[in-house]
Amino acid sequence: MNIVIVNQPLGNRGDEAAHRALVREINKRFPEAKVEVFSPNGNPAILKEISVKNPNNYYNSEKISYRFYKYFVRYILYSPALYPLWGLQPIFRAWINKLKWANVVVCAPGGICMGGFMNWSHVSFLAITKYYQKPIIYFCRSIGPFSDETMDKKVFKRVSIDLLKHFDYISLRDGKSQKLADSLGVKYHSTTDAAFLDNTEVSVPNEIKAVIGDKKYIVFVPNSLTWHFYYKNTPQDYIDTYYIDIIKHIEQRYPDCQIVMLPQTFMNPSWGNDVDYFRDLHKKYPSNQITVIDDIYGSDVQQAVIKGSEMVIGARYHSVVFAINQARPFCALSYEHKIEGLLQILKSTDSMIDIKDIFADKDVLTKATEQTLSIIDKAMADKSDRTTLRDQAKDIALSQFDNIEKVIRSRCRE
Repeated sequence: MNIVIVNQPLGNRGDEAAHRALVREINKRFPEAKVEVFSPNGNPAILKEISVKNPNNYYNSEKISYRFYKYFVRYILYSPALYPLWGLQPIFRAWINKLKWANVVVCAPGGICMGGFMNWSHVSFLAITKYYQKPIIYFCRSIGPFSDETMDKKVFKRVSIDLLKHFDYISLRDGKSQKLADSLGVKYHSTTDAAFLDNTEVSVPNEIKAVIGDKKYIVFVPNSLTWHFYYKNTPQDYIDTYYIDIIKHIEQRYPDCQIVMLPQTFMNPSWGNDVDYFRDLHKKYPSNQITVIDDIYGSDVQQAVIKGSEMVIGARYHSVVFAINQARPFCALSYEHKIEGLLQILKSTDSMIDIKDIFADKDVLTKATEQTLSIIDKAMADKSDRTTLRDQAKDIALSQFDNIEKVIRSRCRE
């Protein structure tokens, strides 16, 4: 049994957690399988960071030139009649050879590559897989939004919808994506995040313990946001002010709590690294209560840190996932639809504020800040058991993988 994983997002601890959970679950259920993560031009250091130590798994970090790659992809995807030309490009020729080896292709869990970010590479590998008639599992993804504003966007939308209607199995991890799929007539299975498949059991490193000490702490994961297509015209000062107001509130109401910032993105020159933003924010407001953790610690360690916290304030999707997975109270700062969609599935939107449109007007920002602080205070006061929410999220994820196991075994027998 040969399983190949493609489109693995890199440089993000949340995607790392989802990846590790996926591979560990495959190893558990298919001990006989050979698993390869196909990541051409993937940074070897990042691949080493996310890797699951198991002899069944190995990584392809083969260096293939991306010269003319972007233009080549768009040109071919404009017309299915051009699909036989895929093999002319070295990166895709390598993928075609890998497809000859694979029994099943699993698209790695991740964000809206098939949607707002318009990731042409993402859809191209899947389009080739469809062309060569290999089974595809689109696993634990978010999709949308799609647009018809330009020819490029129309083509991307057409290719994406065509693929979504072709996949052997689709699991969507948030309610917003599911609602879009319903409107498009795409059949899917509702799930939660892949990270919920995992039970992480590691210790907090001594050097982090030494920094935090015996103090109580709140984990805070801001997000610069201006890298995101929706916030590209938003002044960074508006966003920073919102986060600083949160920090000031914690200082005033919870002076005995440290603020521990856990960076999720790392080795990411294109979109920036969280730790750099955190340090800039700390310089802008040099609170003695803030501790910025270095970005060298993997997702398992991050979840261990969160497990010991009083609560999590998260403007990153997986910071919220980690809080739920570790049964901690949280305040979710929802910057795009995947956070809200997950909490809709879990019926926990009362622990969330939608921050997508709060920076356009100062009065709106003031009201949103007040609402955020109210959610934080409610979470800090709530001493109820959070294991029920965690178990619900895990049960949904595991039951969906039961179905995926059947699909993989069926396809490998064909």
